[in-house]
Amino acid sequence: QNMAAAGWTTSDILGHLEKCYKQRDETPDASDSAKSYKIAKKFVYHAGGNNMRVALILSLLYNKSPLPVHILIFHVGKTIAIDDTRAIIKKLKESVSPLPPNSKDLHDILLVGGYQTHPAISYAYYLTNALRDLTSAYEQIAKEESVHFLNVWDAMADDSFGRVNDFIHPNQAGFEMWGSLVGAKLRSIDFHSLPKPRTFTPTGNYYRDIQLRLEIARENMLLKKAEYEAKLRELEARKARLLEI
Repeated sequence: QNMAAAGWTTSDILGHLEKCYKQRDETPDASDSAKSYKIAKKFVYHAGGNNMRVALILSLLYNKSPLPVHILIFHVGKTIAIDDTRAIIKKLKESVSPLPPNSKDLHDILLVGGYQTHPAISYAYYLTNALRDLTSAYEQIAKEESVHFLNVWDAMADDSFGRVNDFIHPNQAGFEMWGSLVGAKLRSIDFHSLPKPRTFTPTGNYYRDIQLRLEIARENMLLKKAEYEAKLRELEARKARLLEI
């Protein structure tokens, strides 16, 4: 489930998310098929690059302005991204499974920090500093809100991959690197773990017990199927990596 679209800023994502929650709250009894939006129970959030892209465009448009103007443009873009992200994470926590009181566990939300921009572009210094500050702020938000955090800054710091024409987003090679880092993090925190099989507890009603047994047997069969499919995908991925070597 993708909550955003290409080119969206954090403000676009927040607005869309609020629309999803509003529709859910207005139709609490509607079936999933009747709802326009479905909200997941686990989330991976990585956004803010487009905020910096907008700031970069504004800075280039006002390229003859004094230096403080450019500093202010990137500062405002960074601040909006941070404030929106904090609000988004708080909103997403309404959907994930709640944690027990005083728990040291983390919510099923992964907040991903930013990657560096191309060092050769104009205003790269201000843009890179803004993106670095954004990543630091995201890490602080993750601590405050008890969610997972992934820092891809160091791993994607070199220039072994190119960027697309907005100078911020990586090209295919860069996104493959990003995907590998995010995938490894998701596996390390058991983000894709399957639910535990349901066990039967007698209700005292003979017919209800028969119905429950059938429901549980069907659910557990589907879980077993999903488990085998996940293992098959993992084996296929390993095979592909070995073939590359």
